[in-house]
Amino acid sequence: MKFKEFKNSEQADYDVANIKEGTTDNDNIISTIKSLRGLRSLTPATNDEIAEAEKQLALLFCEDFKQYLSEFGAIYSEEVELKGIAKTKGYNVVEFTNMVREVSPTIPKDFYVVSETEYNHIVICQNEKGLIYEWRNNDNAVYVSPSLAQYIKTKKKNLK
Repeated sequence: MKFKEFKNSEQADYDVANIKEGTTDNDNIISTIKSLRGLRSLTPATNDEIAEAEKQLALLFCEDFKQYLSEFGAIYSEEVELKGIAKTKGYNVVEFTNMVREVSPTIPKDFYVVSETEYNHIVICQNEKGLIYEWRNNDNAVYVSPSLAQYIKTKKKNLK
């Protein structure tokens, strides 16, 4: 597996090597999501549903993703759409991650799909440490952001 890092202007001084396992920056995922334009959410997930999803994927979700699931279930807005715990087709993190694993079996086992792009078969994944990557069909993970909240903030800024 190839990992290629890049740093956008917001992250120019951010040193990926200094990220400690199991931590992300302390951006508040809930307030970040609530600031999205045209926000729509599904039913919040229960702790049992979150644990079952983790079991089905044989991994642990990062804490910010669990907070998001507990508050929103899954979301879409004018600025971003996130997978989650949902019965609605296309929004379920377990189903979508398993589909990506079938198509691209070299995807790291601790990656789960949090979003997808509309071009070039690129999905946005988070790992158990909370880091956000683009996963491309050519077996290439590209570092994008230190947390889900920061990914959302950067995406919002780029859409303006």
